[in-house]
Amino acid sequence: MEHGVHFFDLVNWLIGPPLGARGSKYGREGHNFIDRVTGVAFHPKGAVVSYYHGFTKPEAFENTIFSLIFERAYTKTEGWIPITLAVDAMVTPETDEFLTGDILDEARTFLPGIDVRLEKRELKTFPEGSVFQGRGKQFESTARMEYVFRLDRDRWEVYRACVRQGIVDLVHALKGQKSKPDVTLEDAKRALDVAKMMETAVS
Repeated sequence: MEHGVHFFDLVNWLIGPPLGARGSKYGREGHNFIDRVTGVAFHPKGAVVSYYHGFTKPEAFENTIFSLIFERAYTKTEGWIPITLAVDAMVTPETDEFLTGDILDEARTFLPGIDVRLEKRELKTFPEGSVFQGRGKQFESTARMEYVFRLDRDRWEVYRACVRQGIVDLVHALKGQKSKPDVTLEDAKRALDVAKMMETAVS
């Protein structure tokens, strides 16, 4: 729970709760406590999520890295309060338009007063009509592109904005302006359930 519950909550929000999970614990040499854990969670539609967390670094050197691997893209954020999202993807013109249009527009609605900037770089161009195969599927791609979505404020301003929006959302739910808050007690319970799965199946 102490090591992973926030990350379980985030993944549950992105792809839903896992069907099963298992974990491992590693104690610090010469001490009677656990300072590193690993875990694997198995989600619907074949998604597999691996976790590692450790209390091993000085605060000035700690970091959080969160990566998603798709069939046609890699994504990565860094930092406990991330302000950038890097996407490395094989795209078509339609995919490119979606990432630079609809996705960017939606991202700009989440935190009032904080803008999202996009840096775009072409990594490789493929000949017209190029067809690729991966995981037993065929797909077309015209280019490999890198997209870096970057918030225009530092992480502490972003953190304050997130807390503020959470409070605003809760007030709207309490006033009956929406049926329930975006994050509920049920969400918290589901994150705890993942921790319990890993604790029960610990090796």
